[in-house]
Amino acid sequence: LRRDPEAVTEEYRAACACRKPRPGLLQQAAGELNIDLSASFMVGDGLTDVLAGKAVGCSSIFIGTQKPEHFEMMRQLKAFPDNLATGLPEAVALIRSEPARGPGSTAAAGKAPDAVSSQTRNQARAHRSADGR
Repeated sequence: LRRDPEAVTEEYRAACACRKPRPGLLQQAAGELNIDLSASFMVGDGLTDVLAGKAVGCSSIFIGTQKPEHFEMMRQLKAFPDNLATGLPEAVALIRSEPARGPGSTAAAGKAPDAVSSQTRNQARAHRSADGR
């Protein structure tokens, strides 16, 4: 049953931990499927995807065009993805290029789960410069 706090139909109107940006659905999947979220990626085209992934310690990949309004929303929501991709093929390439992470991985110790990638920082800097900030 789909829950949405803004639903028109009363039976569907409810706040739910399963609705992004809340991490409930990711936590449920991790528990049921024995998924190591610290070694996982949250890939999506919305900043709610980024926020949900960050809430559970996933690396995040935002898929979309890098429009100035996206960077402004990222700044306002403090929802900076770890990586940016223009589509799923690029997101898959980013995931495949990442070193192994998670328990027992030597790469996991060196990377903070909420670190903003240099690509994201550089694009945000370019956006601010273009706006004269």
